[in-house]
Amino acid sequence: MNCRIASNEVLSLISDIQDRLNDLKKWDFSDKSNSEEILYDPLRQAKAVFDSLLANDSANAQNNESPLGLQPHLKDEKPKSFQSAEQDPEENTMAPASDNRPLPFMLVHISSDQRYLFVNQSYANWLGLDSSEMVGRHISDILPEEIYQTYLPLIQRVLSGEEVISCITFPSGDRLKYQDITLIPQLDESGSTIAYFAVIKDITDHKLNDDELRRSKMELEERVAWRTKELELANSALERSRDYLDMIINSISDPIFVINREHRLVLVNAAFCRLMSLPKEDLLGEEVHDFCFSREMADDHWQRNEEVFNSRRETVVEEIHSYSPGAPATVLIKRIPIIDSDGKWLIVGIIRDITDIKKAQERIRFQADLLEQVHNTVIATDLEGNIIYWNKSAETLLGWKSEEAMGKNIAETVVPEWGLDKMNRVISDLIKDRGNWDGEFYFKKKDGSTVPFHQCFSSIRDGRGELIGLVGVAVDLTERKHIEEALKKAKREAEEAARVKSDFLANMSHEIRTPMNAIIGMTSLLLEEPLTPEQRDCIEVIETNGDALLTVINDILDFSKMENNKTVLEECQFAIAQCVEDSLDLVGINAANKGLNLAYSIDKSVPEMIVGDPSKLKQVLGNLLSNAVKFTDKGEVVVTVSAQEVDGDNVIQFEVRDTGIGIPQNRMKLLFLPFSQMEPSTSRLYGGTGLGLAISKRLVEMMKGRIWAESSEGTGSSFHFTIRAPAVKLKFDSPAATSQMIGRRVVIIVDNETTRRILCKQICDWGMIPLTTSSAWEAIQCIQRGGVDIAILDTDLLDNSGRELAEEIQRCMRTMPLLLLTTLGKQVPDGYSHLTKPLKPTQLHRALSDILPNSSEKEIRKEPVKKEKPQISPLRILLAEDDMPSQWVAQKMLKRLGYRADTACNGSEVLLALEQHDFDVVLMDWRMPEMDGLEATRIIRQRWPKSQLKIIALTAYALPGDMEKCLEAGMDGYISKPLRKEDLARELEKYQRDSTSV
Repeated sequence: MNCRIASNEVLSLISDIQDRLNDLKKWDFSDKSNSEEILYDPLRQAKAVFDSLLANDSANAQNNESPLGLQPHLKDEKPKSFQSAEQDPEENTMAPASDNRPLPFMLVHISSDQRYLFVNQSYANWLGLDSSEMVGRHISDILPEEIYQTYLPLIQRVLSGEEVISCITFPSGDRLKYQDITLIPQLDESGSTIAYFAVIKDITDHKLNDDELRRSKMELEERVAWRTKELELANSALERSRDYLDMIINSISDPIFVINREHRLVLVNAAFCRLMSLPKEDLLGEEVHDFCFSREMADDHWQRNEEVFNSRRETVVEEIHSYSPGAPATVLIKRIPIIDSDGKWLIVGIIRDITDIKKAQERIRFQADLLEQVHNTVIATDLEGNIIYWNKSAETLLGWKSEEAMGKNIAETVVPEWGLDKMNRVISDLIKDRGNWDGEFYFKKKDGSTVPFHQCFSSIRDGRGELIGLVGVAVDLTERKHIEEALKKAKREAEEAARVKSDFLANMSHEIRTPMNAIIGMTSLLLEEPLTPEQRDCIEVIETNGDALLTVINDILDFSKMENNKTVLEECQFAIAQCVEDSLDLVGINAANKGLNLAYSIDKSVPEMIVGDPSKLKQVLGNLLSNAVKFTDKGEVVVTVSAQEVDGDNVIQFEVRDTGIGIPQNRMKLLFLPFSQMEPSTSRLYGGTGLGLAISKRLVEMMKGRIWAESSEGTGSSFHFTIRAPAVKLKFDSPAATSQMIGRRVVIIVDNETTRRILCKQICDWGMIPLTTSSAWEAIQCIQRGGVDIAILDTDLLDNSGRELAEEIQRCMRTMPLLLLTTLGKQVPDGYSHLTKPLKPTQLHRALSDILPNSSEKEIRKEPVKKEKPQISPLRILLAEDDMPSQWVAQKMLKRLGYRADTACNGSEVLLALEQHDFDVVLMDWRMPEMDGLEATRIIRQRWPKSQLKIIALTAYALPGDMEKCLEAGMDGYISKPLRKEDLARELEKYQRDSTSV
C-alpha cells in the first residue's frame, strides 16, 4: 500500500512535470535558466518521494524486490508494478484521463548498472521500440553508439552523485539533433547512487526555429546596419564634397560670386569677402549692386548682368572699378550663365585684378621704347606664349612687322614646327624654376627660312613677384656659324695636315734609318777589326755623328708620339738604384772623356722598389744627364734622390746637378718649350734639337709629377723633377754590413768633395770607420801612424799624384789592401784592385769583401765559376731585306754572332723559301717591294703557327703604333733600325732558348 501511494505520488509529480513541459512550449529552450526553474523543483520532489519510498520499503528490497516495490526481472521481463499499471487503467496515473497522447518529453528511470527500470512511451517512440522490449536491458544495447557516447560523460557525472542539466547535440541522418537533458541521482541511505532519473526533451525544432529567427534577425540587423553605414558614408561624402568644394572655391585667389535672377548673391568665396571687406553672412542674399561705391558702377553692373541673363552667353570685360576705398583697380570680370537643379538661371562671376599686369605692360612698353635701339632681337610673351612685345630688330631680322606679330602665339610665327617641343620645355622650365635659360635656338623668318640665334630667356614678374610673362633676347649667330664652319674646315685641314705629317715622319724615319742602319752597322763592324790609330779615329767620328743623328731622329719621333697622345706608361716593379745606375752608365763614357766626376746618392727615405715605368724614368734621367755632361767642361755631375709620403703615395724627387755653364735668367722660362735652346751660338756649339726637356716635361707629368730648374749663369744648373709611385714591400737585394767590415778603419783619399761624402756615408752604413783626406802626403802620414785596415784612392787627384801615391802606399805598407777608383777607359796598373766611377754600392761592397784580410767569409766564399756557354746548334734563319747595304750589314752581324742566314728580297720570295726549306726564325723587313712584310706575315700565319716559326720585325719605322701593327699581323718580336749587334743577339738568344727547350 505504501508502495502504491508512493508510486501515485511520483506519478502525480510526473504529471505536474508534464504540465510544466506543456508550458515550456512557450519558452526559449536556449535559455537554460528557464528549464531549470520549471523542471528542477518537481524532479527534486520526485527524488525525495523515491528516497522516502526506499526507506519505508527496505524489507521488500531484502526479498529481492525493487526499491519501488517492483519485482526483480530478467532481461526481457517487465516489473510487475508497471505491468499492473498497464493492466489497471483506473490506477494508472501516468497519463491524464482526458489525453491519451504520449508525454511531450521522455522520462527514463535507469539503475546504477545502466539497465532500464522504466521508460515512457515518448522515449520508446523516439528509439522506435516498444517499452516492454527495453525494460531490464542495458542502455548500450538500446542506444545507438554515437548517442551512447554523447550521454556517457553526463551519466558518469550523475553516477558520482551530481545533478546534471545539459543540452547535447548528436548527428541524426543528415542533420543534427538537439536535446535538453536533466539527470537526477537516486541515493541510498549511505549516499551512494543506486539509480537515476532522466528527463529528456527534444528541442531540435525549437533550436532550428530559434536559429532561423536569430539568423533572420542578424541578417536584418546587418542589412539595417549596412544601409545605415551606406547612408552615413553618403552623408559623409556629401559633407566632404561640400567641404572640398568650399575649400577649392575659397582657395582660389580670384574673387568668385554667384547671383540669381534677382541679382542677389547666393554664393561667394573668401577672396570675394576680402575684396568687399565683409563677412560671408553680410553678403549672401543681398543684391550685388548694393556694394558698389557709385551709382554709375551699380548701373553698369546691372546692365552687364542683364545682358548675360538675356543672351545666356559668357562675357569677359575689362573694367576699372572701386570695390573698396582707395585707388581704382583694373579688373577682368568673367560672367558665365548656368542653370541650377531647379532649372533657374544663375551667373557665376570671376574677378581678376590685372592692375599689376597692366602696370607691367606699361613698363614693358616703356622699356620697349628703350629697346628699339638695340640691334638684338627682343621678344616678350605672356605665359600662354602670346607675343606682347616685338622690337624693330625683330622686324628687320625675322620679316614680320610689329602689328603682324603682336597678339599672335610664337608657335604660329617664329618657332618652327620641329622646335615646338624644345620651346615648350624651355617655357615649362622657366615657369617651374623661375630662372633663366640660355642656349642656341632657331627662329623661323616670315619667308619660312630659319636663322640660328643665341637666345636668352628671362621671366617677367609683377609687383608681387608673380610670374606674368617671358622676355627673350636673341643674337643672330649666322655670321658666327659661318666662322665656326670655317674653323671646322680648318680643323679638318689641320688634322689632315697632321696625318700627312705623321705619314711624312714615318717615311722620313724609314728613309733615314735605312742608310743609317748601314752606316752605324758598318762602323760597329769596322771597330771590331784591327785598325791603325788614324783609321780608328775616323771611324769613331763616323760612329759618334751617326749616333748624334740617330738621337735627333729619336727625339723628333718621341715628340711626335706625345703630340698624338700615343705614349703609354707601363707598370712594373723595379729598383730605383738600378734605374739611376743604368742612366749614369749611358753618359759614363762621355763624362770620362771630359774628365767629369759622376756620382749619385739615394736617401734612406726612398723605397728600394716601386711600381712604375722604368724605361720612361731612364729616358728623363738620361736626357737630364746628357744635357749636364754636354754643358759641363769640368767638375762633376751628381744625381740625388729623396722621397716623402704625401696622401698615401711616395713622392720621389730627383735632382741632377752639374757645374757647367749655367743658364741665363732670361732663358729659364723657355727651357721646357719644344724646339727652344738657350742661344743660337749654344746650339751651334753643343748641337741638339731642343726637344729633350720638352719630352722630359711631358713624361714627368704623365708620371703625376712636375719638373723645374734652378741655375745661374757660369756656376752650373740643378734640374729637379718628382714622380708619384707606390712602394713595393718586396726587398731589393741591397748590400749589407758583414762581420769582416764592422770596425774596419778606412782611409779615403779623394779630392772630390761629393764623391768623398758619398763614400763616407756608404762606409759608415756598413759599420766601417772612415778617415778622409784630400792630400797625398796627409794620407801617407795617416797610414804610417798605423791603425788603418784599407785605403781607397782616387787616381784622378787634382795634382795628378794618384799613381805615384798608390806606388808609395804599396812600398810603405805592402800588406795593406788598396782599392783604386778610376775613370772609365783609363788603364790601371796590374796587381791593383779597382772600381770605375761612378761608384755603385753593390760593386763597392763586393770589392771590399774581396780584398779585406782575415775574413772567415773570405775562406768560405768562392769565386763564381765561369760556365762555358754551351755549344748549341745555330738557328735556321731567313733574312728578308730588300736594301742591299742593310742586308749585307745584317749578314755580317749574324755571322759574327755565329749564325748563318738565307736571304730574300720581298715577301713573295719569303713564301717561296719557306715552302722549299725549314726555318726557325724569319727576320722580316717591313717595307719591301711586291709584297711587304706585314702582308707576308699574315699569309705565313695561315700556314705556319707561332710554335713552329718565329718572325722578328726589322723596320726603320719607329712611330707610335708600329710595334702594335707588327704584333697584330702575327710577328713575335720587333727590332728597330739602325740594327745593333747587341739587340740582334738578345732577340735571337731568346728564340734560341725557346727552340732548345722544346
